[in-house]
Amino acid sequence: MQNSQNLSVIMPSIPSDIEKLLNNTKFYFEFLPIKNIYVIGPETISEKIKSLNDDKIIFVNESDFVDVTRLREIYSMRTNDKPGHAGWYIQQFIKMSFARFTHDEYYLIWDSDTIPLKPVKMFDDDTKKPFFDMKLEFNRAYFEAIKKILPGIYNPINQSFISEHMIIKVEFMRELISEIENNDNFTGKNFQEKIINAIEPESLRGSGFSEFETYGYYVTSRHPGAYTKRRWCSLRTMKGFYDNSSEIDEVQREWLRKKYHAVSIEKWQKVSSFRKSLVKSGLFRKIFGPGILEYIDRPDRLIIPASIRPFLKRILHK
Repeated sequence: MQNSQNLSVIMPSIPSDIEKLLNNTKFYFEFLPIKNIYVIGPETISEKIKSLNDDKIIFVNESDFVDVTRLREIYSMRTNDKPGHAGWYIQQFIKMSFARFTHDEYYLIWDSDTIPLKPVKMFDDDTKKPFFDMKLEFNRAYFEAIKKILPGIYNPINQSFISEHMIIKVEFMRELISEIENNDNFTGKNFQEKIINAIEPESLRGSGFSEFETYGYYVTSRHPGAYTKRRWCSLRTMKGFYDNSSEIDEVQREWLRKKYHAVSIEKWQKVSSFRKSLVKSGLFRKIFGPGILEYIDRPDRLIIPASIRPFLKRILHK
């Protein structure tokens, strides 16, 4: 079995995001059980990575995994949307395709805008099985896509596999890819094209596919018991409080890790000077635990228990 402290981590990137990714690498190496980072993207980011002169941070051209031009064309034809908006799918296909690139038994997907706050184990010490880190989320379009591309594997559970990271068993991902490519209900010369052709245009224009949910449901259906499920605590709305990871000093980091394994600073969110002042206030941190951050923008969460939110979403989206 592969050494559990010897994983490669996969991070697709684009020119506008590469600086933030590289600023976070110190946290990846400090807290994740990894040997190197594969940064996968267009040739335009290669010089930035090579200039680091660090053989543990490796650039690979995205064209080794996907035909970007072709996928953008198919996306645009099906949606009448800008070809560039296909990037949501392309970065997921890259992470899946790495299974056909590596000779390792496992690899780790970790979203580059997510910062680990403390050491993270990826394998259960007792069972030696990898972890599925579970959260509470529901996006109906993800499951509609799963039902189409992998008939028969979707069995609803009150949890989500979307935790901004996932450890992948190469053998299982290769199987999943092959099953999609053998599905003759959709056109396409590879699994990437078939997925885009399977998703309804309306969903395709949004976020109509999740590699995390797809892989999680595939493994639990085809290989039950291969992973150990674990509750994962992370916060995806940190952009409202911090511009970037360098603003989180060690005192704030210690406060955040009382509840969270990791936090995400996603670029689509807006920063608020008021919210920034809150987390920088020692008095605020003394009075409140870090869980309060989940409620500042979402007071409804104080009323609706987390355990029933996925059920409500399913009902409301029927």
